[in-house]
Amino acid sequence: MKTSMNVRRLLGQTSILGAVVMMSGCSAEIADEAEAGDLASRTEAIGEPSCATVAPTQSFDEEMSFLSPRTYSAPGCFKAVVLDITNLSLSSGGTVAVFAQWADTLPTTQAACENLWLGGYTYVKIDGLWEKAELESVHGTWSGGTCAGPSATFDTGLSTQGIEPGSYRFVVGARTAQTGGAATRAISVFNGIIPH
Repeated sequence: MKTSMNVRRLLGQTSILGAVVMMSGCSAEIADEAEAGDLASRTEAIGEPSCATVAPTQSFDEEMSFLSPRTYSAPGCFKAVVLDITNLSLSSGGTVAVFAQWADTLPTTQAACENLWLGGYTYVKIDGLWEKAELESVHGTWSGGTCAGPSATFDTGLSTQGIEPGSYRFVVGARTAQTGGAATRAISVFNGIIPH
């Protein structure tokens, strides 16, 4: 009788342990799925991966200054502008960067402000192909009853001192929220330097 009760107790503990292990596995899978879903939503929000192969919205040589309309979507690059720049370099000291800034009206509530989104990818041309190099994803910020639109800095890593100019592609979009269904908003994109 005692042996039978001990076996039942042991089986019960084993079942509980098995359930805990299975639940741990489930929570890891749920976390992995949530992370994959977050990556998918960021990817959808930017329009990857075909953005590397489409024709650019506009091309620049050495200097970039671009102001988008409020509504845009490059063919094959969902709700984004595709900007190519060759011979990107500057003569003064620092690191060459491209800046993207919100260039549209700003909401007057904290929730709407913090939903504003601007993001994109930097690509570097290597052996004739665009290779993805950097992702930026930022939201609007609310402070003291005022909304500041999102802005991002794409650091090319290209020093202006003694390095050959490079060719880059910037795929950038701004929306009222970080979802594929949100409306696009105007952005300003230009190059400059980050001082040392």
